Amino acid sequence: MFLTNENRKIYNIFCKVVLDLNKQNITPTIYGSLGLFLIIGEDGKIDDIDLLIIDSFDIYKTIAIKQGFSIDPDHPRELIGNSTYISFLDEKDIEILINKKLNKNLFSVDRIRFYNLDIMDYLAIYTNGLDNIHRKRKKEKDDLHKIELIKNYLNK
Repeated sequence: MFLTNENRKIYNIFCKVVLDLNKQNITPTIYGSLGLFLIIGEDGKIDDIDLLIIDSFDIYKTIAIKQGFSIDPDHPRELIGNSTYISFLDEKDIEILINKKLNKNLFSVDRIRFYNLDIMDYLAIYTNGLDNIHRKRKKEKDDLHKIELIKNYLNK
């Protein structure tokens, strides 16, 4: 695979969490940098694992805690373990951001099942996300780079 050693570590943690979720008959949805780079087949800066939830956060939290993660006291839907964060966001919040229902694709790889967003949803997320002044201040350069990568991918 195309991932650097550091990003491979994050991907392996993602696989372990998703495998345990799959055992509970949950097929999670990935988004964020890891999800994007899995689609476009390029490597880049991956800070964390981002998962969308449509049901109770409790099962996700329980599985992550069993794997050694702990809740970030400042962000109750972020857990940290192995120097890696897992962030959970309600799927409906992303749909509100992009003003449409998400288009998700099922992937089965490395013994796990998960959904990933359609590339056009990623484009909408990163484009609309820059309307948020806090995100723009913190992530503008990274988001603009991802938008450029997405446009290049779409033009192939």
